[in-house]
Amino acid sequence: MNEDMKKQIKAFEKLNETNHKFTTSTTVTVFKDPQLMTLQEQHEWQRCELFRRYEQLLPNKMISPIIAQSICSSASPSEPTNTPLLNNDNYENQQDYAQNDVSEDLRILIEQRVPDLCTLDDEPMKYTNGTKFYCTINDILTSDGEFWVEREFSPENERKFQQFIDILALFAYNYESLKEVYIGQLVALNYESLWHRALVVSKSEGATVTKQPSARVRLVDYGSSLYVNVCQLKWLPEQFYLFPFKAVECVFSEAIKPTFSDTVRLTFKQLVLHKRLRATVYDRDGTRICVLLKCKTEEGIVNVYRYLRAHEHKSKRGRMLD
Repeated sequence: MNEDMKKQIKAFEKLNETNHKFTTSTTVTVFKDPQLMTLQEQHEWQRCELFRRYEQLLPNKMISPIIAQSICSSASPSEPTNTPLLNNDNYENQQDYAQNDVSEDLRILIEQRVPDLCTLDDEPMKYTNGTKFYCTINDILTSDGEFWVEREFSPENERKFQQFIDILALFAYNYESLKEVYIGQLVALNYESLWHRALVVSKSEGATVTKQPSARVRLVDYGSSLYVNVCQLKWLPEQFYLFPFKAVECVFSEAIKPTFSDTVRLTFKQLVLHKRLRATVYDRDGTRICVLLKCKTEEGIVNVYRYLRAHEHKSKRGRMLD
């Protein structure tokens, strides 16, 4: 056996040893430690996990060997792989068409799976008068009384949503960041280590010498509003508009020309943020829905709007137990 072949085998064994190390649960926990893992390594690890889910989403589809090779290898020393080692002569050619191969696989995945995932089972989404649903609030109450809620889906529809986001994440990881956006555009944003659909609400005029172009976006399935650099956003094809937005803008149905002080807005945050709430639709105001919102407290189930007004006036007259 010549020296070059020995070096090649040794390098292959070392690669397999590394791959095996990072597929064990103990090591993965260490690998995900931010102090030991660069941002690029985090993204590569996440992409690896997403491609494993990709195989589950399309169990009958043959995965291109370029995908597995270009993203990661999950083979261990006891699991030989049929993919040959690339020599220096054909490596560059393989890399040239790898991205096109991945893009084609993603296109097929989106066409085959996304439409089915976007058909929800027994989930009224029109918010007609009398519609009741559970929700969570992840953002603040404005001084004008506006707030966003994240609607709670049934377990089956939530499963569909998670698969939909898995496909979105897979897509976003494989496309370059945007350089410019337009108002009303739906984009992908990685926020708190998760991918979200985001709607561009406003944007800066453009880049300056000292400042990158920025935009304000609304996470349409979460409700939060964020200011981000445009380079953090990824383009999405039109199929990702199909899944109904989980978040919806609301106002209190009992409020007439409301104004809310900073004190009341803080009370709202302390009372309802990230808690499971019950909403009943009473009317519509343009794109917003007018809801009666109820929250469970130590005192019982309270009407959130009346609770806020009672707190504002420091009076027990507004105590609202069902």
